[in-house]
Amino acid sequence: MVEPLYNETLDSLLKIVRIEPADDDNTLAAIYQAVRDVRLGLFTRLGKTRALEIQGYALIDNPTTDDETTRSTAASAEALWTYVLLIQRLPVIFMDNAASTGDAFNEEPLTRDASSAHTFINSLKAQLEEALQAISTDVSELNKSFKSSLNGPEVPYLLSQNHIGLT
Repeated sequence: MVEPLYNETLDSLLKIVRIEPADDDNTLAAIYQAVRDVRLGLFTRLGKTRALEIQGYALIDNPTTDDETTRSTAASAEALWTYVLLIQRLPVIFMDNAASTGDAFNEEPLTRDASSAHTFINSLKAQLEEALQAISTDVSELNKSFKSSLNGPEVPYLLSQNHIGLT
């Protein structure tokens, strides 16, 4: 069974994400895959060394030290990332059970209007990015998959040295 990286147990993570224990094999497989994807994503985004360093900090309910705050922020980021993935993969789970039995599903703003769901997910992703940046020690390591480069000539073109029409 998969285990979260920063939350104490899978059950505690699922409680934070507000998922009742499921018994359907397909639902469980999707939940386990989301937890695994988040774990791998944290290793990728933070780097293995930083991810394991944070895992070594104490997770307490009321953090006071920098290390405790970092671990709590990491646990929150892990839960938020899991939540985002599961909303995208299993949206019906996040609706009231009564919603799946009638028109209530269509009356729920999150499922009735795709733009509402998109706005909600983007808001969660923005919160997740803030949390990941807060626990990263090296911002350049946070976005390893993105590299910037300068395109253009090797010699810079300075406007102050190149006045059109002036000699």
